[in-house]
Amino acid sequence: MKWNLRNRILIPTMALIVVTTVSISAVSYWMSQTTMEATLDTQLDGICSSAVHQVEAWVEAQRQNVVHWSVQPRILSALQNTPEAKCTRGHQCRTHACRKLYGVFADLQLVDLKGDTLSSSNPEYIGKLNVADRQYFKDTAGGKSPSPTS
Repeated sequence: MKWNLRNRILIPTMALIVVTTVSISAVSYWMSQTTMEATLDTQLDGICSSAVHQVEAWVEAQRQNVVHWSVQPRILSALQNTPEAKCTRGHQCRTHACRKLYGVFADLQLVDLKGDTLSSSNPEYIGKLNVADRQYFKDTAGGKSPSPTS
């Protein structure tokens, strides 16, 4: 086939344009993919960090609720070893009502310094569950506030 002057100029020029366009498109695609992945990774890290902080704050708030409850006069009076205290444990401590109100606690127990359960949101535990061997109880009985992870 004989190439005339028009084909001699047109075909190489078109090939150069196509090769250049494909090269620019490939580089652009690779750069945009890399940038999007980096952006998404950064956003995902931020979202995860924010979620972790929210959960930690929520857990700390629940821990503070329990600490606050522990110094309430009705709780302190229920811990006394008197006949009146024994009567009020089921009514004034209201562990079952607190469990229902908050909805986040598996069970709530009021225990004495020996680890014996005096009042509980689960009546089956009263007088039967002893937590003296558990580390969180040992820490708390020793005057140390338990950490959220224990």
